[in-house]
Amino acid sequence: MDTNLISFLSFSIFALCQVGVIYHDLAHFRIPNVYPVLLILSFTFMAVINESLFPFTSIDLINHAASGVVLLLLGFSLFSLGIIGGGDAKIAAATGLWFGWPLVLDYLIYASVVGTVLAVIVVTFKLTPLGRNSGESGHGKAKYVPFGVALGVSSLIVATYTPFFQGAMSFISYYL
Repeated sequence: MDTNLISFLSFSIFALCQVGVIYHDLAHFRIPNVYPVLLILSFTFMAVINESLFPFTSIDLINHAASGVVLLLLGFSLFSLGIIGGGDAKIAAATGLWFGWPLVLDYLIYASVVGTVLAVIVVTFKLTPLGRNSGESGHGKAKYVPFGVALGVSSLIVATYTPFFQGAMSFISYYL
């Protein structure tokens, strides 16, 4: 099977999940579990089926898994403090699995910057996503900034640095 086709499919799944995260967090203030589960399953499938695109050694697998676990622990720590939602923590961990070290650092930096800009816009202009009332964060009444938007946008930016994005672009340019 063509590695660029697999790259195209993997990037498509990744991008569609992230766009879904952005939409659901804006529209419903929730990130359904289907997105992190789909990201984890698709990463596992792509890593197993395509050794030339993802030439994983055991060290690489540990690297990616550790990145996901570290983001899960960091995310749930922030969730327990009422800073982000549980869906944000899960989607960050699943995305960290895709990126591994050191791209996970780029992801965190972009998410911080985009999240800060989003928070300033929401607070400054007293905006609520998609014209709805600001939701409850689960930790009492508070203005809700849909951080899943920042996570989704950041993941799409950082994904452009990955081999599956480059392979997807090769697949598209070949057939256009």
